[in-house]
Amino acid sequence: MIGCADPKILSWMHADPLRYPLVISVSTGGALPDPIHLSIEEITRANAMAHTGSKNRFLLQHHLLRNFLSHWLTVQPSDLGFVQNHYGKPALADSDLHFSISRSGQSLAFYFGPVAGGIDIEELRSSQPFQAIIESHFHPNEQAAARSDKGFFTLWTRKEALLKAVGTGLTDTLSAFDCTPEHVAHRGQKYTLSTYVSPYQVISLALSGNDQTTPLCFNL
Repeated sequence: MIGCADPKILSWMHADPLRYPLVISVSTGGALPDPIHLSIEEITRANAMAHTGSKNRFLLQHHLLRNFLSHWLTVQPSDLGFVQNHYGKPALADSDLHFSISRSGQSLAFYFGPVAGGIDIEELRSSQPFQAIIESHFHPNEQAAARSDKGFFTLWTRKEALLKAVGTGLTDTLSAFDCTPEHVAHRGQKYTLSTYVSPYQVISLALSGNDQTTPLCFNL
């Protein structure tokens, strides 16, 4: 399970993701902030979205990402530089701070930390429409657990989080690796998986290495 924040740290603003992993979840709604900090490329991507709700959540997510990073790196949001790997995974151009983002419905999730990581969030709902993909996309060790709603979205988010941490995204064969253990080896590297399940959502985090450090978590 993803742990809760140390009560001595009352805000994400007082955390130091260059020292320990940090998870922030956000429930969206209401008007977009003004001013909003985005690049021209991010605005262009948002404007290509047909659904207004999806567009606004994308804008808010990338605005918040820039605000979080600019706070810790003490630079203006517009001065942040990003690069992408061969698979399109974004990273900071001039910092050792790692990050990962995810969104589902009205929910956003962010990971920040000193090691490569991946985060994935899914709103908890009926998994019945997705049951047909279990046999083709889930490892044999995962298939029984994936038959329940909580089990399906737990395993799906763990797979997505792992591949985000690896940096390949959904390009690997999902059924080839088992995400039920806490520690998983993939592409020659070791990763630690953890999951938080609430009545409304599932968040999974994958961190490079076998570090047992419990991430700090904040709900905004």
